[in-house]
Amino acid sequence: KNVKFTLLGDTVNVASRMESSSSPGHIQCAESTASLIKAQDPTILLIQRGSVEVKGKGRMTTYWIDQAPSAADAAHDHNAHPA
Repeated sequence: KNVKFTLLGDTVNVASRMESSSSPGHIQCAESTASLIKAQDPTILLIQRGSVEVKGKGRMTTYWIDQAPSAADAAHDHNAHPA
């Protein structure tokens, strides 16, 4: 049971961090997830966001799924979560 809980715990933790460091109305994913998406459906647009500091994980390369946030979204996100 502990092994399943540990794996699920890390998955949930990373998903939570992806959500909290994303921009409103946009989906962000880790590089490992982007690789799986590309392999399963290469028609899905993935835009590399770059390296993002993820609490408890360090720097991770992340991707936007479908579209990158507009400049207005990015400004709003920066104001909501100052560095």
